[in-house]
Amino acid sequence: MLYSVIVRFKAKDDIYFRNYPGESMHGMLFHMLGKRDEKKASILHNQYDTKPFTFSPIMPYPKWEKGKRRLKANKLYFFRVTFLEDEWYLLFMEYFLYHGAELNLQGIKIEVIEALTHSNQDKRCNSMEYGKLWEESGYQRKIKFKFHSTTTFRVGDIHIIYPTSQYFFYNLIKKWEEFSDRKLSLTDEDLKKVYISRYNLSSVMEKFKDYPIKGFRGSCEYEIDSSLSKEKVRELNLMADFAFYSGVGYKTTMGLGQVARV
Repeated sequence: MLYSVIVRFKAKDDIYFRNYPGESMHGMLFHMLGKRDEKKASILHNQYDTKPFTFSPIMPYPKWEKGKRRLKANKLYFFRVTFLEDEWYLLFMEYFLYHGAELNLQGIKIEVIEALTHSNQDKRCNSMEYGKLWEESGYQRKIKFKFHSTTTFRVGDIHIIYPTSQYFFYNLIKKWEEFSDRKLSLTDEDLKKVYISRYNLSSVMEKFKDYPIKGFRGSCEYEIDSSLSKEKVRELNLMADFAFYSGVGYKTTMGLGQVARV
């Protein structure tokens, strides 16, 4: 199953981030999973090359104040976390059942107001079977995306800050085939027949603890060549829908690469 959860919270005191807040959120998630099952959390951290979850940035995104990002006390914030496998979703939700609604972020207590799991509660959360996502995929030959958080593709030591179809869809295909038992027929040659037809992107720099990361935000529309078969068009549409849960690119577990079909 695929899951998207929205968590709304308030901090008891101001929290200041010298670096990208997603690093702290990443640590908080593993603390939550470890409280439920330390062995499983260790397996997830150490044995998964591709992690079966994503984290969004804190929203509204804390603004810079005197060289640090400030999360204001008693103000309502939220983050979104997605899961590509059942067991991690269950561990995450069990935390609130067994350990209450209080968490610790950078040494400051935060109070969870609610954890939303259904699209009737918030359109940014939902759950979906892989097979159902496949069944509901369409045949559109123009697909537009919104990059909601900084996105980048890493090749060796280089950050690619432009979402060519070869990087964008290839990344989604590899993630899909790692967590789904349904294989795709798309090839590298097929991806060369998917073109960027419009874009409105801006470059962004995020300051992580050990190094800065260059990326981009904005919107981008892809157009599929008429020579691609209807079945391959459907698979590309499937990947477009999958992106909502999987994220795309580098460090999706720390808030980067949050993308959704428009």
